[in-house]
Amino acid sequence: MAATNYTPIQLYRTATASTTAPAAGNLAFGELAINYNDGGMILYAKNASGNVIKIMNNPANLKYPTADGTSGQVVQTDGSGNLSFTNAASLATPLTVTGNATAGAEIRLPEDTDNGSNYVAWKSPDALAGNLTLTMPSVDGSAGQTWTTNGSGTLTFGTLGVPGGGTGITSGTSGGIPYFSASTTIASSAALAANALVVGGGAGVAPSTVTTGTNVLTALAVNVGTAGAFVVNGGALGTPSTGTLTSCTGLPVSTGVSGLGTNVATALAVNVGTAGAFVVNGGALGTPSTGTLTNCTGLPISTGVSGLGSNVATALGNAANAASGIATTTGTATLTNKRITQRCNAQTTTASPFAWNSDSYDQQSFSALANALTINADAGTPTDGQRTTFRIKDNGTARALTWTTGSSKAFRAIGVTLPTTTVINKTVYVGCIYNAADDRWDAVAVAQEA
Repeated sequence: MAATNYTPIQLYRTATASTTAPAAGNLAFGELAINYNDGGMILYAKNASGNVIKIMNNPANLKYPTADGTSGQVVQTDGSGNLSFTNAASLATPLTVTGNATAGAEIRLPEDTDNGSNYVAWKSPDALAGNLTLTMPSVDGSAGQTWTTNGSGTLTFGTLGVPGGGTGITSGTSGGIPYFSASTTIASSAALAANALVVGGGAGVAPSTVTTGTNVLTALAVNVGTAGAFVVNGGALGTPSTGTLTSCTGLPVSTGVSGLGTNVATALAVNVGTAGAFVVNGGALGTPSTGTLTNCTGLPISTGVSGLGSNVATALGNAANAASGIATTTGTATLTNKRITQRCNAQTTTASPFAWNSDSYDQQSFSALANALTINADAGTPTDGQRTTFRIKDNGTARALTWTTGSSKAFRAIGVTLPTTTVINKTVYVGCIYNAADDRWDAVAVAQEA
């Protein structure tokens, strides 16, 4: 039985989308309809004017789960209005923890509540120049390794390198020492010998040890100027613990040095350049006091110099440029059965103009000339009657030839015609003799390969 002034009405549920209102013909005045198909859960009613209106709004158009979740699950959204049950520890990525107006955001991980209320926090800087993403290592590292970055936000476990303040090495040699094998690399040397001196190896080379002589290390441990110490430049000699040392400012040659040959001590005591003294490099000979020295301006070749090859002493004893004597650069000796190798400047091709020097070469040769060529006047200092030859072959294309004429040490044709072009793949020779009277290179022979 309905209460006074109340009329029973129908509540319909529809399988249409929550945002789609029921048609007016499906409801009577005052009847309700709820759309549930997609979980939107919006309630509609028909008013006295015959219009279907929304009486329970869902402003965000949220679509609720269509079934209950399991114990402990929470409701989460996918960002598009769809709600679902999920485990509390499963959160969508990226997870944003918002900071406040005075400090960057932080995540706190509390300790066991039985032990207190302390926590460990990861905190963002209060100010950042831009977004910073750090990617964690994909696997665990070895004992003692640290996190390192590749400079682009990727973290890995590794040994701390030298630029970061580490050594860059994971182990060393027992008894060795670390050293810089390169400007940013530290290595371990081999084991150093006991009771020895450490000697540097130079750039990039490991230091090593040198075993000292008897009592050297003992002497190094004694203060300079004390008995048993080394004598240093400018340092006090001290008192030797054993032996005899006469005159601490120097040893007398005559008695202080043993093992010298006859008269050596006497000669050492004579001033350089004085009779009886040794001859030094750059010093005066002086007058020998004893012994026999024949001809003080030179030793006799036949007996005074040992180790010469066969007939060398004989040749040195003959007059220069004479038969069986030594030929000099300015002499007029006749050389018999001797070959003089021509100086040939052999090239494949050359740039134009071609500068040449008769002081350097006797023949200019081009085996595959690749361009037209102008040949300059000689840049050298030829002598009257000197000869030179040009040998020219092109690279399969005829090349124009221009010979400089009419100037000092230029070319002049005598009884021949200087070639003005090459013949394809054929060699041409041009032979010249220098005419000092006319200061010209006279071309006297031209030979063209057939």
